[in-house]
Amino acid sequence: MAETAIRRIGVVVKPHQHEAVKTVCELVVWLDARGIRLVGEPVLESEGIEQQTGCAIEILAGDELAASVDLLLVLGGDGTMIGTAR
Repeated sequence: MAETAIRRIGVVVKPHQHEAVKTVCELVVWLDARGIRLVGEPVLESEGIEQQTGCAIEILAGDELAASVDLLLVLGGDGTMIGTAR
C-alpha cells in the first residue's frame, strides 16, 4: 500500500475567537518545522491574524480551500463544524 504524506492542512476558525487565532499561529510554526503548510480561510484575514500575531498565512476561500488541502482542521464548536461540512 502506498504511503501518502500530508503536505497542506486547511484551517477553519470560528469568528471572534482570539484564542483560536493564537492557536493557528502556533500551528503555523509547528507545522512549518515539519514541512507542512497551513492554509486558512478568509475569517483569519478578517480577524487580523497577521496584525495580531505576526504570522503570515495563505488565505483561500471555501471550495478553493477544501480542494487544495490534504486535511481540514476546524477550530470551533458544532456550528462551525456543520457550516464547514456544508
